[in-house]
Formats: sequence, C-alpha cells, structure tokens
Amino acid sequence: MAKDVKFNIKLVVDGKEKIVEATADIKKFAQEFENARTESTKLRDDLLKVTQVTTSFQNAMSGLQQLTGLMQTYTAASALQEESEAKLANNMRNTMGAREEDIQSIKDLCSAQQQLGVIGDEVQLAGA
Repeated sequence: MAKDVKFNIKLVVDGKEKIVEATADIKKFAQEFENARTESTKLRDDLLKVTQVTTSFQNAMSGLQQLTGLMQTYTAASALQEESEAKLANNMRNTMGAREEDIQSIKDLCSAQQQLGVIGDEVQLAGA
C-alpha cells in the first residue's frame, strides 16, 4: 500500500484553466485531520463551560435582583409601619395626654386584629 496519493487539481486563474498535480502523505493527512478534530472537540468543551458559567452568573444576578426587590418591599413596609406608629403616638399624646402604656395597648390591639387576617395593623394604626 502506497503512502502517497497523487491527485490533480483543476484551477481557474485569470480565466485560464490550469491543472496542478499534488501529492499527499495519507498517514500525515490522517494525523493532522485527527489533531484538528481533537482541537475542535476541546474548543467545543471550553465553549460549553463558558456558557455554563455565564448561565450560572446570570441566574445569580437574577436571584440578587429578586432579593433586592423583596428587601425594598420589606423596607417600605417597615417604614410605613414606623410612620403609622409615630403618628399614632404623637396624636394620642397631643389629643388625650396618652402615656406609653396607652399607646402600646392600641398597637397591641391592632396587631391582634391583624392576626385575625382582616386588615393589616399599619392600616389600623393609620386610621386610629
């Protein structure tokens, strides 16, 4: 079995046909082809890893954004609660000379009613 293969290549250069004779070492050609296949497999695997890392990073960022949104909601609710409690305490002191115990009893009542699931205590405090 011959190692070299001879073949003719027909080229058109500047509108003129030319035939070129070429010789290739089949073993060398097969080895180079296998090297190219191995490298392309490595590249594919590396691209898959990069894609997985990118997807993981995007998922983490999405989770952080959701967590930030949730924390902003809780922060706003807490601020509303504090504002309602402060206004209630101020109004009770100014209009009826209420003590801290009186104010706390109204807060406790609103909290207990919230446990019944009817209306939030911050709404009741704002109404009071």
